[in-house]
Amino acid sequence: MKSWKKPTNELIDRAYGTMAKQFDHEYFFTRLKNPLWIQPLVERGCFESPPKMKQVPGGYVQVPVWPELLYLKNVVDDVPDEVIKVLLRVPEVDNPRVYDDIVDIALQLDAKQSAKLHPKILEYARLEHHFMAYRFADVLAHWTTENQTAAALKLASALVEFLPDPQDETKRKRREEKPTDLDAQLATLADTRLEPAPRFDDMEYRTIMNKGVRPLAEKEPYRVACILINATANMIDLRTHREDVGKDIDSSDYWFERLTESESDYENAGKSLVHTLTFTCQQAYERRPDSVGNLDSALQSRPWRIFKRLRQHLLARYPTETTKPWIEALVREYDSYDRWEYNYELQQMIRSACENFGKEFLTKRELKRIFDCIRSGPLKYDLSEEEFRQHQRRFHRTQFAPFASVLFDEYKSYFQELEDEANAPISDDDYPPHKTRGGHVFKRSPRSPEDLASLTDEELLAFINEWEKKQDIFEGRNLIEVDIQGLSIAFQTVFKEQIIPNPKRHKFWMQNYHKIERPIFVERMINVMRECVEANNFDNFDEWLTFGEWALSHPDDSEDVIYDRHAGESRNKPNWSNTRWAMGEFIASCFRKDADPPVSARAQLAKLLDTFCTQFDWRLDRHLTGSEPIDEDMNFPRCRALEALVNFGFWLRRSNPEADVPEVTTVLEKRLTPEAEHPLTPPEYAILGKNYNSLFHLNEAWTSKHKSVLFPRSDFSKWLAAFNGFLSLYGPSAPAFESLQDEYEFALQNLKQLKKQFNKRHSRSDQLVFLFGKHLFTLYLLGKYPLTGNESLLEEFYKVTGDNPEDWARLFEDIGRYLSNSTDQLQTNRLNRIIKFFNWRVAAKEPRELREFTFWFNADRLDAQWRLNAYSEVLDITKSEDMSIHMEVKVLRDMLPDHTEKVVECFHKLTNGIGDKNLSIFTEEATTILQAGFGSSDESVRQNAIQARENLLRLGRFDLLELKD
Repeated sequence: MKSWKKPTNELIDRAYGTMAKQFDHEYFFTRLKNPLWIQPLVERGCFESPPKMKQVPGGYVQVPVWPELLYLKNVVDDVPDEVIKVLLRVPEVDNPRVYDDIVDIALQLDAKQSAKLHPKILEYARLEHHFMAYRFADVLAHWTTENQTAAALKLASALVEFLPDPQDETKRKRREEKPTDLDAQLATLADTRLEPAPRFDDMEYRTIMNKGVRPLAEKEPYRVACILINATANMIDLRTHREDVGKDIDSSDYWFERLTESESDYENAGKSLVHTLTFTCQQAYERRPDSVGNLDSALQSRPWRIFKRLRQHLLARYPTETTKPWIEALVREYDSYDRWEYNYELQQMIRSACENFGKEFLTKRELKRIFDCIRSGPLKYDLSEEEFRQHQRRFHRTQFAPFASVLFDEYKSYFQELEDEANAPISDDDYPPHKTRGGHVFKRSPRSPEDLASLTDEELLAFINEWEKKQDIFEGRNLIEVDIQGLSIAFQTVFKEQIIPNPKRHKFWMQNYHKIERPIFVERMINVMRECVEANNFDNFDEWLTFGEWALSHPDDSEDVIYDRHAGESRNKPNWSNTRWAMGEFIASCFRKDADPPVSARAQLAKLLDTFCTQFDWRLDRHLTGSEPIDEDMNFPRCRALEALVNFGFWLRRSNPEADVPEVTTVLEKRLTPEAEHPLTPPEYAILGKNYNSLFHLNEAWTSKHKSVLFPRSDFSKWLAAFNGFLSLYGPSAPAFESLQDEYEFALQNLKQLKKQFNKRHSRSDQLVFLFGKHLFTLYLLGKYPLTGNESLLEEFYKVTGDNPEDWARLFEDIGRYLSNSTDQLQTNRLNRIIKFFNWRVAAKEPRELREFTFWFNADRLDAQWRLNAYSEVLDITKSEDMSIHMEVKVLRDMLPDHTEKVVECFHKLTNGIGDKNLSIFTEEATTILQAGFGSSDESVRQNAIQARENLLRLGRFDLLELKD
């Protein structure tokens, strides 16, 4: 060992005298490597007060470093026993960072010495918070590799356990309420589901299992299996409400399909636990056959279904003379051969036993009893005779299949008959729990598009009207549903590829569409027409518009089927809501900017829009909308139609900029009049608000005249929907400002009520205020009113929002982003207004607002000298607290060659204001600025650089220590 000098009391006192700040404290102990300091430090109580976690505003916590442990890490290789002795005396604490350093030390030690620290590692395992929990796996592996299994087993037992759902009692009490309404019962079941969890997140838990527990299981499989059986049983206990205990309803068929290795890298902790338990039990069977009797008893002693499945899995995998009696007992005792399909593991166990033991497995009499029981089933469902016959034969086949190798006489012949008529062999995945939950659901047509295309049009029409049969097919992990949906998809392909291009076939369907009995096929035809329009194919456009009028002639008032997602497939109770939605998409596609429908279709399109915009819309007119119209304004066919109406006007203007478009205002007047059959709803007001500027452009006089109707102040919720829609889509229009100025003023007068309207969702309220402020700033920038004074809406906005500087900060940041990201050349008058605005905000001296100066500082469109002067002013107010220092230092470095004096001044102010916060500055950039300051002939610049370096050194940036000043 290196020769060390024992510290004197005077030296220790002097060292402590230099530790005035936390940084000095850390610096000293990080670099102290003399092991002879341990005893004097122990005598002074240095290791008796580990720092606790600190609560900070905002619900966050800080986990302070304990510098004394950094010293122990430095000397542990020299004096391991002394370090261990010190650590075992450290008081228990809630700070995970302290324990993480102990883990570091444990991993530095050889395993025998490291295992002595297991009491401290166990304290850490049971802590509420963890710093880097995955490192427990390293500790387990370290101890296991060097045979410290006793300590490893204790730690594993603590790591794998689950804790109760934090809302356990609340959920239990709510469950006792027992609502009578079915929907409420279902909601209660979902809301009261108990969700226990380990102390770690899923990924950390999975790492601990795979890299820590499994190596231990290979060495001590039976003992680890017992630990994991207890943990799994406890997990399921914690998932189970008291009244359900003993009912064998662990629901493992739903939350856990397979006991063997997962196919996902993102499985939850519960699955990780059971997969590891399965692996461990397999290790016990393979490495410790003398323990399998005790292991089987341990599994049998647990009541939950998951343990029965695990027993069956193990017995299927290991059919031996030892396990044969257990398997035979399970097969004899099973009492549902005639009622339920075997579960996945049971059929595997039966198949494995039959194939391995053959005639030695059960007697012929016992097998005959089982086979006759199978033939007597299954239960008779409410099926037709033919449907039940098919179901019965499928059931018999799956029940006989595991016994295939031991079938005899008529049972063998019958099974072969069932096999010969089947389309595919039976696999393990044909038994529940099915892995389709991890696969996909596909729709399939009863006949392929090619087969459908080969039918005559009359035959195809009859087939889509009359086909009824539905069938589910499992293909591996995937579920194939043969149904009307699948047929409609195949029909759409035929309509697109075979009927549209063929004039004769197209004519048949345009003459006979009224004979289609299921709305879903009309919807599919409209989808194809929309695709053609989007490709600027208008060859049959007039006929499609006539077809569309017929589709819209079916009212949207089918209240009895409106919530049936299959209603569009019905012949008896057809629901046209999805078809109407498809028609709305078709109309909208006609007026996209790159679409060019023939102008000759103007009258027909206007008629279609008139119908669509004025018709009953079930969800809108029954007020089945959300609380925030701006979120739902495009979720209703009639809203889509209103927007398409506005775009219809611009479509006409593209070919003739001076064209009158009376169709737009004619339809709107039908909806705006007090006598309207269907008054405008909030989502429609939101749509019209979004399109106010467009309407103003199409017909300024009409829009100004009807402005008070489009923004109805007498109904604040509808006014808010319209104004919110107006704010959300585009910036303000200078020409439209005069007509809307009083609406802006009304909004300012009612801003508090406007925010209160969104009091359940603060983010929504904040966004609305932000967009409003953005509008007002833009109007100021456009010169619509002065910055301050009685005429200034912007100044009034700042007065009204003065109680929330966050509103100011968001707007100030957004202006900076505009300046930083836009490439447009700023007009001189606008630049002057921006600078005037900045000076006004600096005069307000609100630090929270000015901290968002970062993007302003990065805006190359603004003069560099002005930005530096502005930044210097901002730093005087904000003290650089919470500012985006990283980006700003880069900008300073880039400005350095031409503006050295001001750059170094700003850099000094920036570092001077950081305080004890961690300063994230690239060394290269800081070095460049400091060296430029040191090299300046101006003494004030040099002093600013020296002071900046001192500030950085106090913050621990010793990488700058060697810079020469």
